[in-house]
Amino acid sequence: MFKHQLKVSLRKALRNKVYSVINIAGLTIGIISTLFIFNYVTHELLTDTFTKNTQNTYRVLSTNPRLDYRSSMTALPMGPALKDASPEVVEFARIEYISPSYPVEIQKGETVIKESNFVYADPQIVKILNYDVLMGDIERLENTPFAVAITQSTAKKYFGNKNPVGEYLTLNHNIYEIQNQPMLVAAVIKDFPTNSSVCYDFIANLPEEEKTSNNWGQNCIELLLKLNTPIGAAQVEKLIPEVFQKHTGHETRSRYQLQAYKDIYFHSADVNDLRKKGSFRFILILSAIGLIIVFLIISNYLVLNTALITKYVSDFGIQKTLGAGKKQLKSIIYTDLFFHLIVAVVFSILLSNLFIEKFYEIIDPGKIISFKVNLYLFLLFFIFIVLTAWLTGTVLLRFISGIQTGKILKSGYLSTAKISNIRKSLLVAQMSVFIALILCSILIIKQLNYIKNKDLGFDFHNVVNVFIPEDEEFKQIAVEMDQSPFISSFSNGELLPLKKYNPYEISLSNGTKTESQIITGDDKFINTYNIKLVKGSNLNPILFPKTLDGFYENRDKRVVEVLVNEEFVKRAKISNPEGELLKIGKTRARIVGVVENFNFLSLYQSIKPAIIVYDLPSSLYGYIIKLNSNNYNKGMEMLNSFFNENLPGYPFYPEEYSYKKEYQTEIVLRKMISLFTALAIFISSIGLFGLSFFMSRQRTKEIGIRKVNGAKVSEVMVMLNRDFVKWVAVAFGLAAPIAYYSMNKWLENFAYKTNFSWWIFAIAGIFAMGIALLTVSWQSWRAAAKNPVEALRYE
Repeated sequence: MFKHQLKVSLRKALRNKVYSVINIAGLTIGIISTLFIFNYVTHELLTDTFTKNTQNTYRVLSTNPRLDYRSSMTALPMGPALKDASPEVVEFARIEYISPSYPVEIQKGETVIKESNFVYADPQIVKILNYDVLMGDIERLENTPFAVAITQSTAKKYFGNKNPVGEYLTLNHNIYEIQNQPMLVAAVIKDFPTNSSVCYDFIANLPEEEKTSNNWGQNCIELLLKLNTPIGAAQVEKLIPEVFQKHTGHETRSRYQLQAYKDIYFHSADVNDLRKKGSFRFILILSAIGLIIVFLIISNYLVLNTALITKYVSDFGIQKTLGAGKKQLKSIIYTDLFFHLIVAVVFSILLSNLFIEKFYEIIDPGKIISFKVNLYLFLLFFIFIVLTAWLTGTVLLRFISGIQTGKILKSGYLSTAKISNIRKSLLVAQMSVFIALILCSILIIKQLNYIKNKDLGFDFHNVVNVFIPEDEEFKQIAVEMDQSPFISSFSNGELLPLKKYNPYEISLSNGTKTESQIITGDDKFINTYNIKLVKGSNLNPILFPKTLDGFYENRDKRVVEVLVNEEFVKRAKISNPEGELLKIGKTRARIVGVVENFNFLSLYQSIKPAIIVYDLPSSLYGYIIKLNSNNYNKGMEMLNSFFNENLPGYPFYPEEYSYKKEYQTEIVLRKMISLFTALAIFISSIGLFGLSFFMSRQRTKEIGIRKVNGAKVSEVMVMLNRDFVKWVAVAFGLAAPIAYYSMNKWLENFAYKTNFSWWIFAIAGIFAMGIALLTVSWQSWRAAAKNPVEALRYE
């Protein structure tokens, strides 16, 4: 019986090629997109779950009341002190990260490779996070100074197929003054998966002087704690300030918190660390889009099949006359439905690997996520097929089984308003979705263009930041930069915009206090960035200290010059800022000039008070260089040559402001919304095309009669398109307020935002109407242009 019904379904599909292609194409494209989203979301949600038994593992975070972010850095002695003070602390591991800007050099024979995925850590990290040890043992790593554990791929890179345990690598790291240090390979661990918040290629044993350090004044390591029970986390949190006071003799101003290891990836947006971070909001948006696509493909499938069922209404009438009951009708309908769905799923699996790399390149460039068909995926397919078939079959059966056989055989078609209303409702819902997505896409593009083109109050273009660790080398390169035609200007200062708002407490001469960001910059700083000086004068370079000792010499007696921005003057309520005396910590300062407000933070935040000062120890070693736009590449070559010749041990890693990095989430969101807007338009257009094809065929005789009575082609097309125009108008009315509300909520993330202009709605409405008319007009024209004799010859 089933075999017979399957053959009938296949014949129907071949007989109605247009409907079959439309049905299967719409399902296939929708399923592929949903699969990719499901794969990405699952990959993100499983981040760091490769580590086993980490439910009682926590990271220590601290918050300074003055700052708007949390820090993952703690003092070296904190781990041992907490273990001694609390029985709840089973084990601890300290991790010292190496900045990616200043990687280490690993040498094997004549081969020298710069590596940035290098950390110093207590060997207990391997036990706490249960990393898989493939070769060697952790005890040897723990007991051997300058021993290292490397990953499987790193072992292959340096040693090929040879067992690396017991072999040596040579470490060079000039920032830490480490030269030609042999490192014993004590263990090989399994490679980190792509959904890991960290990726260590080298885990070197923490130096002995750091393990036994009693320096509580420098926060330089990340601290992981393994506790007995989750209940103990609250007790240890309360204990940390007590431990700090016991060992330092004074209270801490910071607030401490234990962050569960499983929460690190998604709940660390405000944490200043070097780990990869995920966006739970992005995952929710992506999941919502996945559900919208599922709705579109199911509703589209339902619309097309409610249209197709009317063509076979006579067949159902005959079968009911011959005694077919509800069970037999259900079997026929569900066989057809399952046939289309299973074919679409098979095509989706076969085609997924062809497009998966391009999809993830759009969503998250650089992320590699493999696509594997597993048990969970088959379960997802099974649920989708059963759910879609059940929903569609239930609607079809409800109308087929409730109509009298005599009427079906007499009319030859299913003339019920109810099934037509369901089709209209689903089409309006589909068009509402793609109109809302069009509105969202336009506004996101408008906001990103606003951000990209907004005057920030300074010129960041062609400005790079380099680290030059020695004064003499800077003096030498300063001469070369002065003479170079490739460089416009340079300054000893910070790269703008800053990543975080880090305000200092400022005391005013009248006894009041305020807060302000401190920005390092010398007398050339505002010229390099083209920051406008609106009052007073620039900093005087003659007063600058020339060496590190000069920063501290007579510091209590010296008054340094500073520039402030207009926002500082406003917040501090200073009527005449020039000559105003300030106190920054222990440093006394005098305002010599006021600069125009500039966005030294991202546009998520409003302009904050700022002080530009050079006479602080943090001023050393960071330099910003503005290259000529016409000779940018040659200027970079000149800087690279200088480093290679004069600082061979220090890597040349220039940093520059990147709009794409700063607003990566919004850029990815724009690409994602645009991609799925196109997909929603395509799926909805398939439904419109299929429905217009059906309606034009159903009204063939009516069109023929109208044409015989003198109707023009244009009049017939207007008649056929009128309903679609009304549906688009209704869909626009539903989509506009939803999109307006959603985008207003999204714009709340920005301190500076574009306007929700009326023309956005006009473009979205016209575009949606144009897509709908283009889709249906082809079928309408074909029906209207057909010779009426062909439609009426048998009447």
